[in-house]
Amino acid sequence: MQVQMTDRTKRRCADVGLVLLLSISMSSLLYQDVRAGDIIPALHDAIKADHNAYKVATVQSNDVASAQLSVEAAAQQRIRKLLFKDLAEATDADAGHDAEAALWRFWFSQAPTPEASKLLHAGIERRDSYDYEAAENLFDQLLELAPDYTEGYNQRAFARFLRQNYTDAKADLEKVLTMEPDHFGALSGLYHIHVIQGRGEIGFDYLKQAVVVHPWLKERSALPEDMRPAPPTAKKELGSGI
Repeated sequence: MQVQMTDRTKRRCADVGLVLLLSISMSSLLYQDVRAGDIIPALHDAIKADHNAYKVATVQSNDVASAQLSVEAAAQQRIRKLLFKDLAEATDADAGHDAEAALWRFWFSQAPTPEASKLLHAGIERRDSYDYEAAENLFDQLLELAPDYTEGYNQRAFARFLRQNYTDAKADLEKVLTMEPDHFGALSGLYHIHVIQGRGEIGFDYLKQAVVVHPWLKERSALPEDMRPAPPTAKKELGSGI
């Protein structure tokens, strides 16, 4: 279907083109940063595929800023998908650990404001210095400022876990999984809590989910052998017939 465009709409779409170019550049830089490698061509293709939808959304809403946020959110989701794909397909422990580190960088980069990022890193610094109470207080401040920031709940859960406040740590981790169901850190955290509280069977279910997401997770050896998914290398060997 061909859409007739007024001069105003054409100007609006010109604005969209500029915003889209900036959005593509930001997405590309973010993916380069978190993977420290080349941009996957599929990322470019996926972003380009959004151009028409982005233009239509802007024309319909008459709001470039809203359309920009929409496309940036979609780009973030594509980057997330690619990073998890890297993790799932890592063929050895080194590649798995590199992919894991990239995801942590991605999650940290999603702090919505500079102040939120500052509080995140300050809390981690306090926790690494064994000042768990101060760390939890900083994460509380972070979540007051950014209540939709997934990683804030995960980091506070760790501080609470270290303070042996397993009930509130568990609540935070469950919150994380409502926002990021494949968060292997939250899944493994729930494994540890359930084991400590004498619910090993439930804990192993969480750990199995974590290992499905992250085949090279360091806790994978704690899984009973009959529950342990084969890593990608083993899967390929089984399928090769050799």
